Amino acid sequence: MVDIAAPLKPYQVEVLRWVEAGCPDADMPGDGAKQTARALQGRRLVAVSRRGGRWSATLTERGRYYLDNGRYPDVPGTATTPSAGLPGASPLQTASTGKSRQPAATPAVVREAAALIEKLQNCGGTLVVPDPDPDTRASYRRAIHAAKQHNLVPDGHDLRHTGRNTGDLVIRLYSAAQPYDTDWNRLRLNQGETRATPPADYGALEQDPTNLRVTPESIPRVIGLLHALDSAGADRKCRVGVNLTTKHPKPYVKFGSARRSLDIVEEHDQVPHVLTVGEQRTKRLRPWAPIPEFDRVATGRLRLDVANGSYTDQRLTWHDTTTKTLEQQAGRIIADIIKAIEKQNRILAAFRQREQERQAAARLAQQQAAEERRRREIETQAQWEHALTKARRLAVEEHRRKTFTTALEQWRTAAEMRAFCDALEHSTATDQAAGDGELTSWLTWARAHADKIDPTIGTPTLASIDFTIRPGPEGLRPHLNGWSPYRPAKE
Repeated sequence: MVDIAAPLKPYQVEVLRWVEAGCPDADMPGDGAKQTARALQGRRLVAVSRRGGRWSATLTERGRYYLDNGRYPDVPGTATTPSAGLPGASPLQTASTGKSRQPAATPAVVREAAALIEKLQNCGGTLVVPDPDPDTRASYRRAIHAAKQHNLVPDGHDLRHTGRNTGDLVIRLYSAAQPYDTDWNRLRLNQGETRATPPADYGALEQDPTNLRVTPESIPRVIGLLHALDSAGADRKCRVGVNLTTKHPKPYVKFGSARRSLDIVEEHDQVPHVLTVGEQRTKRLRPWAPIPEFDRVATGRLRLDVANGSYTDQRLTWHDTTTKTLEQQAGRIIADIIKAIEKQNRILAAFRQREQERQAAARLAQQQAAEERRRREIETQAQWEHALTKARRLAVEEHRRKTFTTALEQWRTAAEMRAFCDALEHSTATDQAAGDGELTSWLTWARAHADKIDPTIGTPTLASIDFTIRPGPEGLRPHLNGWSPYRPAKE
């Protein structure tokens, strides 16, 4: 069961920010963003909809509160959840506790925002964070948002930042009297200022070279190679850095929003194994003992491998050659990496285009199928209503025919009974004794029965029977020719 009160992970916070921005495809934080959004819906932070076949997501009040404060809203009657342990905590949390006017109970994210404003004021209004990891980037973005929401930006100033999802994060505090549009656009487009490079990251590789498959003697050369690659990619906005969010630092190359890991391997030669004194004694005493025939000797030659895309096992590989080292091939290496990334981007864009066209065709097919079903439903409804109208007319006509025919038959029967009684009475008029017998009773009963069934004098008369009726469903059934009297369907 999902714990809806558990703190969010950094990637979940990133998806929450993406939903807040309106779910733009260009800024989607990974292919699993929509699945994460559905998971956040279970925590009542996001509302996901597929209305009209289109996927969309919006923040709930609970989700907006979490983005603003870095924690869930307090529930009456429960203790306030501390926010110091939330993921994504940045160096801002350990720097300054903010302005003195902030009360002790101020949420941690507001203290971060106050510390950020104070730091900007102390460093001339501009703060550059070179390609921060996702946790640090998200923490700075929370602080920027909180500074604006809680009115921590000094009067007459404006707070702006660039590098929302990728690249260097640049935060600038402008005064109202300072014209910043041209300068800010130049900075945002990365056209005028020199890129910030992270030399400290390369030092992390020297301290923990686990992901460098080279001998300790070759580590300085690896650092030099990374500097050469970074310099070669400067003009093309391709940078080389070190990922510090993994268990062990790992170098990477980044172009645009694409990042590829760099695997640097030192090649080895195989040389015949020279027996040591101990191995000679072991071989003499135990000839069956395993002794290596060859040794692997590090050559100092380096090989560079780069994954050619996120969805393929193909790799780009470069080696030291007899005429050129990897450092001397840095320009070609960067060009090859950029070419591969651009090709992968074109493939991905074409795939997305085809997927959009497929989805559009599927939506069109669904719409056409729905319209066809609706057309058939309307046509069936019209046929059924026509059958009902005709059945009502036939049912009314049958009612009239049966009623009038029955009355006519009863009238004829009554007249014949009276005539028969008169004939019987006339035939026995000379026999006075017979007139006082059983015949008189029969004649009396017969004449009374004739009056009773005669529609001209008895009941009911035609004047008391409705000429126009409203037949019920079962009265219509014999005239519907297979249609149901209750719904527009054949039975």
